[in-house]
Amino acid sequence: TTDENGRGLFLVSQLSRRWGSRPIPGGKVVWAEQELISAFGKKPDP
Repeated sequence: TTDENGRGLFLVSQLSRRWGSRPIPGGKVVWAEQELISAFGKKPDP
């Protein structure tokens, strides 16, 4: 439950800008952030 590797997390790390995990009772929570790109290939204005 505390392991931070494996095929699933490898894919998360390759497809996200940032990611992390934390243990919870009975498992773990994984979070990820992805960069948003508009249909025109540019980052949206803040």
